[in-house]
Order: sequence, then C-alpha cells, then structure tokens
Amino acid sequence: MFLSRISTPWRVAASGLAAALVLTLLVTITPEGRALASGFLAQFRSQQVTAIEVTPQTQGEIMRTLNALGNLGTVKLPGSLPGRPETAVRNAAEQAKTATLAEASQAIGFKLQTPDPATLPAGLDQTPRVQIMPASQVRFTFDKAKASAYFKSTGHADVSLPDKFDGASLVVSIPSAAVLQYSGSNGARDALIIGQAGELVVDVDGKVSLDEMRDFLLGLPGFPPTVIAQLRQIKNWNQTLPIPIPVGQVNWQTASFHGNQGLLLNDNSGVGSAAIWYESGHMYGLAGSLKATELNRIADGLAVR
Repeated sequence: MFLSRISTPWRVAASGLAAALVLTLLVTITPEGRALASGFLAQFRSQQVTAIEVTPQTQGEIMRTLNALGNLGTVKLPGSLPGRPETAVRNAAEQAKTATLAEASQAIGFKLQTPDPATLPAGLDQTPRVQIMPASQVRFTFDKAKASAYFKSTGHADVSLPDKFDGASLVVSIPSAAVLQYSGSNGARDALIIGQAGELVVDVDGKVSLDEMRDFLLGLPGFPPTVIAQLRQIKNWNQTLPIPIPVGQVNWQTASFHGNQGLLLNDNSGVGSAAIWYESGHMYGLAGSLKATELNRIADGLAVR
C-alpha cells in the first residue's frame, strides 16, 4: 500500500515480492551457512527485517534478472498451475475474505493486536474492516535442459546449470495474513492499514548445498553488484528479511517497537508513512496517510484486547 502511493515501477516491484524473495534470500547466504540433513537442505524463517537501498536502475536490473530466472525452470503456483510468482501474490489478494477479529486470529494462528483508541487520530473510524489473506506457496524447480537452451539463446553458452541442480527446488511458503483497514473521515478505506502474519519460510529441496546454490545464483548475469554487496553484509541471514527502499523517494530509519527492532519509513512528499517489524515470531506492518510520529505512536500502542 505504501509503495503504491509512490509510483508505478515500485508497485511492480512490490507485486513481485514473492519472486524477489527467492533470489534475495539466497544471495545473502554466507559460507558459514549450514546444510541440514537430507530432504530440505536449507531453511529461512523471517524473524527480523533490514533495509536494502535500491535505485530505479538497480530495481530494473533486479526485475530483469528475476524474470530471466523463470527461464531456468518451472514456477508452480497454488492450485498446481505453472505461472509467475507475482500472480500468486495477486491471487491471494483477490481471495481475501472479510472476517471478525476472532475469525482472523484463528485463521493466522495467533491473537491479533489492535491499536489503543486513544492513539488513533481524530476523524479515523475506530472500528476496522478485517480481511484474511490465505496462505500460499510458490515452488521454483530448476530444469537443466530448459536452462541450457535459454543460456545459448542469450549468448551465454559458457554458463551452464550443474547436473545436481536439475530437479532441485526453491520453496517459498507465504503465511496467511490479517489486514485491518481503518477508514478516514473522507471515506478513504486505507487511511490506516495494519497487517499481521506469521513467519515467511524459504526451503531448498534437493541435493544442492547452500554454498553451491549461492555461488550459482551470484554468477547469474544482470544482478546489480551494489545490491549484492548490501545483502552480503546482513548478519543472521537465515532470519532476516531484506526490505527494498527506494533511494531518494523514501526516508527510513531503524526504530524500536515493543522492544523489537524494525523499520520506520516516510516518503519525501508527506503522502504517508509505514512501519514494519517482527515480534515473537509474528510480522507486523502499518501504513497510512499519517506522519511517521503518529504511526510510531499507534504501533507502540498495539496490544491484544
């Protein structure tokens, strides 16, 4: 919601979040990453966030690289249909169902937190519209024959997919989420949005080790070196979700919410602000047509009521 207020290119980037996670989470893998026993060899569980600064140029390079990734195998979306990862995100939004706070808490597996009415700005409806977005899963499976044909067609015949990658899969499990929408006095439904969800999980299924997966993906043509450098600096990579921040369009700073480190964002035009953090294994995000100080106060007042 926050990025959609800025410009069309960033709406595209946001809609491709599921695809971006597949690549950005993997390139953060360090040589110290440990391989687990047979079956799932690697697992990422999002428990904290960090900012990754991107420019229009690097954003374009990332999107082109992600689109090219689909030429190396097959993407399987919910419903057993092949397609593009951003389609899964769009379908999940379209399947959102209106519910009560109790129903939403049951659907996401933990009790929802709601704001202290005293922290809500004047003119904001204190009774939210509650919606549930279902959980979904995106699976990308490497295909050696498909990858070889693609590399040859693009003039990169010297790049090849190792045999052990053939049939290996990246599995992105997106948790169910609850969205609380608070209307403004002007009737705008998204005057304040509060989203809550569990952990996002990424697995590697197959015979490929973490280091091998990392080395291959970092060798793909087109991924911007400046972004890779930022990702390499992330500590606790297997618990940290990178959040892309448009340089020059959004100001950001680290902030504390209920004693948990997160990100507080506000755009340079004064249109809105956003906050995101993890708490007790749950992800919380707020966005709206409010000043960052107002949003911070609302976030600090969230509690189970």
